[in-house]
Amino acid sequence: MSRLHEAPPSSSADAAHGDKAEATKVRAALSMLDPIRDFTRIGSIPCARSSLLMGMASAAGVAGISLIAGRGMRRGLNWGVGSFCFVSLASWETCRRSRKAEQVRMKTVIESYSRGGKKNATNIAEHATSPSSES
Repeated sequence: MSRLHEAPPSSSADAAHGDKAEATKVRAALSMLDPIRDFTRIGSIPCARSSLLMGMASAAGVAGISLIAGRGMRRGLNWGVGSFCFVSLASWETCRRSRKAEQVRMKTVIESYSRGGKKNATNIAEHATSPSSES
């Protein structure tokens, strides 16, 4: 038998203290969860509303087309749920990436404005939004 997956031997006091600290962290994380409060503020989370709406629209479209094509209700709904998950996640990631890129561009413009004046900041802003600057 290999002991590669076992933790290195240590005193039982250290192990007990580590387990208690981990349990305390888990309890603290669970106490911060409030599904009702989180669900009520979902509209104010950036990108959440548009991602969910896009996912719902794709789910309805895929499920509807599957049902019309005669593939059965269960199969159509399964494909609808799958498309909802995929499209929502893809839309969420795309939106978050574009927001992050916009924040980086704004930070660059603000820094250059404070360093070199308005003319320099305008040139950098035009360069940052031009299609040739994207990689």
